[in-house]
Amino acid sequence: MRFHGAILILALLFCVRGAPAAPPDAQAVRKALEAEYAKRVTILEKRDLPAFAATMTPDFIWKSSMGVVRKGKAPYLDLVKLEMDNFKPAFQPHTVTFHIDDLHAHGDRAAVMVTQRDTLHSRDKQGKPHTVDGYSVYQELWRKTAQGWKFAGMEEKRGMIVRDGKMVSRWQAEPH
Repeated sequence: MRFHGAILILALLFCVRGAPAAPPDAQAVRKALEAEYAKRVTILEKRDLPAFAATMTPDFIWKSSMGVVRKGKAPYLDLVKLEMDNFKPAFQPHTVTFHIDDLHAHGDRAAVMVTQRDTLHSRDKQGKPHTVDGYSVYQELWRKTAQGWKFAGMEEKRGMIVRDGKMVSRWQAEPH
């Protein structure tokens, strides 16, 4: 009799609370986000700020490794424009790659640890070529919308700059 009572209680709880959400197809989410990162590569290499803005949610939040926070799409886009303007004349060509290090998806949201690598080529005053690689690790938040996956926020965790194969600087976010 106790067994039937326990089953009845579990059945009632199940009906009241609903069925637990099925875990998202992690491979499908990863594939969709890899496609979004591929789009971002093209956008960043072309320095297409309007296209970059279209990949973001309006309530986007950015946090630097030094704790600086920019809330909203416009304040972050101001920073991206400044970076694009500053690097445009000095470094050509510029390549960007992304690697998804870890991904956790739940419903219409995903948290991603991603490494971004920017490779910049320049020449010094004597004409000698130099390569500068910037590596940044971000925790990014993505949200699935009616228009597909959108970039909702990012927090820089750590990074380093390497010039001609030698580390120039390294940084890491302060623990919270």
